[in-house]
Amino acid sequence: MSHLSIIIPILNEAALLRRSADLLAQLDDAYELILVDGGSEDDSVQYAKSQGFSVIPSEPGRGAQLDAGVQASSSSYLAFMHLDCGLELRHFVAIYQTLQRSIWGRFNVCFEQVHLGLSLIATGMNLRSRLTGIATGDQLIFCRRDVYLKQATDGMKVHPLMEDIYLSRCLRGSAKPVCLKMKVTISARYWQQHGIVKGMLSMWVFRALYYFGVSPERLYKSYYSDSKSNNSRRL
Repeated sequence: MSHLSIIIPILNEAALLRRSADLLAQLDDAYELILVDGGSEDDSVQYAKSQGFSVIPSEPGRGAQLDAGVQASSSSYLAFMHLDCGLELRHFVAIYQTLQRSIWGRFNVCFEQVHLGLSLIATGMNLRSRLTGIATGDQLIFCRRDVYLKQATDGMKVHPLMEDIYLSRCLRGSAKPVCLKMKVTISARYWQQHGIVKGMLSMWVFRALYYFGVSPERLYKSYYSDSKSNNSRRL
């Protein structure tokens, strides 16, 4: 059995798959890599399979994709990864070691670009997670499989968006998240296309609507429509 199942939702991410191929190829038999495709129309699936990566189909929507990956996984430990995060093998080693004594956790983040506004955003994300126990998908959420199946699996399927908030809330009921010292480098593509102020306001609005009871499906339709026109997906 693998030490850790790494689950990555993909949708039309052929370019990012090519950029991440070297990292993914470093994963040996100790790590089970599961790419979950939500209906890509580019050559994401074909490229991934040509590199020997495991790809499974799923309904579109990150919650359903992540849950499909969990159901297909065999390890006792799970990590949910965004493809545009800059990771190294040491991140996964640290996750495996941590989950042997903890229920779940996440990383702090930093941006690959040096920019004051982006630095402030990363600092805010890290502080918010520390204070609330809510992690974002960019922060590489990881957890024990048995706790996920007990606490989160039923609701994930109806969370095409805000799945990270839902998952954090479920896991937070069992324990506070562990924050590992090393940081995850994340992409600024959302902020570059939307602008820092507009992007931040958009995130706050979507999160507020979710908090006040707007369904994840409705938010997904609104957000994905906007994302298609901007060629950007975040939240």
